Amino acid sequence: MAAYVVMVIEHDPQLLQQIKNCFLTSGCKVVTAADGNDALGKLEIIEPDIIVCEVMAPTMDGYEFYQDVQGLPQMKGVPFIFLAEKGNMDERLSELPSELSDHARKPVDPRDLILRATRLLQSAASRRSAEQVMQGDLSQLGLAELLQTLSMNGKTCAVSLKGDGGQGTVYMREGNVVFAILGDMSPSNALRDMLAWQQGAFQIDFRPVDHPNVLGDKAAALIQEAAEAPGATASAVPDAPPQRKQKRAEKKRPTDVGKSLQERIRDAIITRNYKEAVVHLESLIKVEPGKRELQEALLLLRKQRSKYL
Repeated sequence: MAAYVVMVIEHDPQLLQQIKNCFLTSGCKVVTAADGNDALGKLEIIEPDIIVCEVMAPTMDGYEFYQDVQGLPQMKGVPFIFLAEKGNMDERLSELPSELSDHARKPVDPRDLILRATRLLQSAASRRSAEQVMQGDLSQLGLAELLQTLSMNGKTCAVSLKGDGGQGTVYMREGNVVFAILGDMSPSNALRDMLAWQQGAFQIDFRPVDHPNVLGDKAAALIQEAAEAPGATASAVPDAPPQRKQKRAEKKRPTDVGKSLQERIRDAIITRNYKEAVVHLESLIKVEPGKRELQEALLLLRKQRSKYL
């Protein structure tokens, strides 16, 4: 095993030391706690990669501790291994997310425990990788608009593109476009060329970027130029229908509100904040009632939101 941080909660000092030695021998760092309350206090300053917790504890049983940990944002997705005597394994185990939890019997078999922990850590890593990647279509969301939204949210990521012009990648760090690759072009020419693509697919991988910032302010200028160019790709959220000119300026306000909501929906979707996207889309439907495509989009967003709640 790699140098993972393992938290072990066990009230029996002898068994606690045995489990600790098991993980230390495998190259892990180990944090121990005598009970759930002690562990919750340590979780305020430590973020373990996996938790090994006994089910029958003196002050707080393992399931209660598990529920409390789920309420900590920084601990979402951390796998659990529950330790229990054979007679103490009840139906509650079947209600836990199988891909992120497991159980082991006491007395502990060190080899079995390491195998279970390794499997859970691999599952957690795969799940995080899947959540850190999103895909889209350039015909629905242009690269200029996409990069502007990522910039406003200060994202660090690699945006890979595939279209008629080939395959390329744009790199962002803390909201700034720092590098671009397309064939043997210079970074600035590569970015300029990809910004003109209106057909193709993109994939965003939210991960650290090591490329140097060779584009600087030139990237922002190229993106702004592409966003203002005639025929730039429209937002994936339908625009409001053309309105007749009104004598009074205040008559334009509903359309302005609609456009503002569309921008908020787009930003929320790109940053994977589906809950916020649903709220803004519901507001947009009130502003522009009767649009079937908005109702259909709402159903899709609600389904997507339910996956992340």
